[in-house]
Amino acid sequence: MRPVKMSWANITPNARKYVNNVLDRRWLSYSLYQPRFEKQVAEMHGAKYGILVNSGTDALRISLATLKELHRWPDGSDVLVPAVTFVATANAVIQNKLRPVFVDVDIATANILPENFKKPAMAVIPVHLFGLPAAIPRTKLRVIEDSCETFGIHKLTGEMACFSFYISHHISTGVGGMILTNSEKYAKVARSYSNHGRIDDGSHFKFGRSGFSSRITEMEAALGMAALEHYGGDLMKRRHLAGHYISGLSDVKQLQVTPYSIRHSWMFYPVKLTFGNRDRLLRYLRKHGIESRESMPLINQPVFRNLYKKGSCPNAENWTTNGLLLPLHPLMTEKDVAYVCRAVKGFFK
Repeated sequence: MRPVKMSWANITPNARKYVNNVLDRRWLSYSLYQPRFEKQVAEMHGAKYGILVNSGTDALRISLATLKELHRWPDGSDVLVPAVTFVATANAVIQNKLRPVFVDVDIATANILPENFKKPAMAVIPVHLFGLPAAIPRTKLRVIEDSCETFGIHKLTGEMACFSFYISHHISTGVGGMILTNSEKYAKVARSYSNHGRIDDGSHFKFGRSGFSSRITEMEAALGMAALEHYGGDLMKRRHLAGHYISGLSDVKQLQVTPYSIRHSWMFYPVKLTFGNRDRLLRYLRKHGIESRESMPLINQPVFRNLYKKGSCPNAENWTTNGLLLPLHPLMTEKDVAYVCRAVKGFFK
């Protein structure tokens, strides 16, 4: 049996063609593919503006910097962060001299609980985990959506939304990310932050703020444009394979399996152990050539030890201890899923 990886790059003939076109044109900076990629991704998600950057992490960092500047948030202001997410979500808050306040998640989905939007803070970052959009109720808080794991199925709801195009995500450009917004003011400031704080007034070297070096090249955008061409088929394949996971694991009493949902884009297949040792299962799967991951350990990280009070987010602690992400991507086959399911069952037997 071949190894089952968490992801593989799908390099199509058009991906090679577009990248070669960039090389033939000998201009790697913002020109042809980047504005096209920004426009198409923005339109897919009901947004007016897209700003392509070098990572989903910098998309979050720049979005927070933009809102902090325009709304004059003082240093140390609170930003609500779900207690199950990748560390980049909280890091982006800290790097803007703001304070992440960890809030609990739904025990079934690991997404932020809607009642947390009522807590006092300047902003909230709902994270759409594993491919399932989180519920976003009406709120007085500024909303930055961490959509890095949910591409193509969710319209922009907050002030800004952030995407990642890292290798394991729905659209892969190797590295890369994007900010979406419907505000021209937000878009202008965010683009400035991504380019060293440059002021776009026709003068090439005028800087109005201390920005970042977050730009990306035409080659990544070319890969993104090629990936968009097969995204619809990829999404259908992910949903098809998710159905096989559900069929294959639904009788495993030691697991909480994720039920099928048409709203889900299935970046991974998440499960949670109700009995047994998650870390032993991870090692068992690795021994059998299956790559898997913990479900976004955050509040147990040493870097956040002074920011989280143990016991304050019990559902998140449950996911941190027992959550597991099984591989699910379009280059997998039904046989791959069946092999993973047999391995999981073999562990519990």
